[in-house]
Order: sequence, then structure tokens, then C-alpha cells
Amino acid sequence: MQRNRITVVMIAASMILATGTVANASDEYGGGWAVPSLETSLSIGSDIINSEMMMRNVRRKQGISSEPRTTKRSPRKTVAKSKAATRKVAVATAKQIQAFDDIVAPYGLQANNPADGLTAYLVMAWVVANKTDLPTPEAVRGVQNQMTQGLAKTKTQLSPAQTKQLRDLMVLQFLRLNARWREVKNNGAAYLALSDAVNSDLGKYALRSHVLGASGLMTR
Repeated sequence: MQRNRITVVMIAASMILATGTVANASDEYGGGWAVPSLETSLSIGSDIINSEMMMRNVRRKQGISSEPRTTKRSPRKTVAKSKAATRKVAVATAKQIQAFDDIVAPYGLQANNPADGLTAYLVMAWVVANKTDLPTPEAVRGVQNQMTQGLAKTKTQLSPAQTKQLRDLMVLQFLRLNARWREVKNNGAAYLALSDAVNSDLGKYALRSHVLGASGLMTR
């Protein structure tokens, strides 16, 4: 088998701000869960990681200071607007974070590790796309290693705010997809529709073209 060549799957905070909200996005997966497409939410390749400059441009267009401060240049209402914009994108509650941790604990994952959030969602998406059984903890650790190494190689370090945004978005996407999977996994037609939707999200990086093993995701 050829080693999977997909670079780390990474969130750029500016892209999240630019691509709309989680709460009001179109409902791709059905069942009342609004989930941004995987291809939109996940940036494939290190050349996407220009987040700081892009975020400043997005904030400027939205009338939000790139570094909110309570000064004449950035009054209190701008700070409030900035915080509201962040909440509108994706905010996971403590209860949701705990639910995520409870589900993924057997695999040694936790929400506060960005690589673990990416791992959990990518593995869940792979399971759904291939309509297969949940993987072994060893296989999940393989993906975790891929994500950890990929994040370590990125040229731009995420700020604390971007790290939290990445965590929250991955927690929310994982919980929604996991809930939808539990709802439809015994319903042939509904599961097939969900599987096809998830598989199409990665475009040419279709999850069905990869297998999951101890070394992580690898091309067939």
C-alpha cells in the first residue's frame, strides 16, 4: 500500500469567519444538524496557513479590529461585536466538550488537544463514508500521530483564540456527525445518503480511497 499523502487537515480561523456560521448554515447531513462541508472547514495543505493576515482582512471588512481594545480606535462596542462574531461561528459548551471527551476517551483522545479533535472527526467521517465498523484504538492512534506531526510541521502557529476555535468546531462537527450516524446507521437508505454526503465533502481526497490501519490513513 502507498502511504497516504494527504497533508495535515488544518483549520484557518479566518476561513471559518469567512465561510459563514455553524448555527445557520445549510443542513447537509439532514436530521436538523447544520454542518459545514468538510472541504470548507478543513484546509488541506500547509500553504493554507496564512491565518493571521487573512483574519485581519476579514475583520477589517466586517468592521472589527484585528486586536480589539477599548480605545477610541476600537471602542467597547467593537469588542462586543468581535466576541459576538466569534460565538456565531462555533462555540462548544462545557457540556458538549464533556460529551465529546466521554465518547472518545476509549481511544485516548481529548477535546483540548487540537490534533485529537481533528483525529476524532476525520475518523468518524471515514467510518461513515465507508459504512464500516468503528476502528481499533491502535488505528485511531495512527491518525492521531499523523495529525500531531502535521500540526507540528505547519509554518504558522495558531493563536490561543484560533486553537479554541479549532477545538470548538471539531467538537461540534464530531458530535453532530456522531449523533446523525447513531440515528441512521440501521436505516439503509438514510445511512447511504449520509455516507455519500460525507464522502463527497473531501472531493478528490475521497475517504473511500483510503484505508485505516496502525499507520493511520493510507491510500488503497
